[in-house]
Amino acid sequence: MVSQVCASGEKWGERVQRFFGQYAATLDSKKRVAVPARLRGAVDERERDRFILTVMPDGCLVLYTLSVWDEIASELAERARTSLGWKQARALERELFSNAHEVSPDRQGRILLPEPLRRRAGIEREVVFVGVRNRIEIWDAKRWEAEQQEREKQFESLAHEVLR
Repeated sequence: MVSQVCASGEKWGERVQRFFGQYAATLDSKKRVAVPARLRGAVDERERDRFILTVMPDGCLVLYTLSVWDEIASELAERARTSLGWKQARALERELFSNAHEVSPDRQGRILLPEPLRRRAGIEREVVFVGVRNRIEIWDAKRWEAEQQEREKQFESLAHEVLR
């Protein structure tokens, strides 16, 4: 598996989290899973004790630092006033915020995956952590494999379009 993490972009004392790579992990009997050390290490020390965990429409869970979560909330509020219709924005807010859980890693870096979120993401035991820019996705291992095969089929055309 790929295993790279970069934490950079310090500007005026502020550290920008950038998460890369993918890491396999297993839930324990209490439905906790250890966030890989490399991903934890990319988080600014001031933000390592609490995260927001929520669902995404593509079938994964996503872990945000509180500062990134606040940015998402602000952006969603702005879009509600501008490009998104009020009804659409409220529906999106309800889905994101009603499924959000604040989680705190224990001393071993484990977080509890709440049952409603595990069910939504189809997570049973084996998971894959995926670092994606400013967030950490948590996928059921089988679902990740299926998604990855689909992405590989589309990669060339997407890369030509996006990375010109």
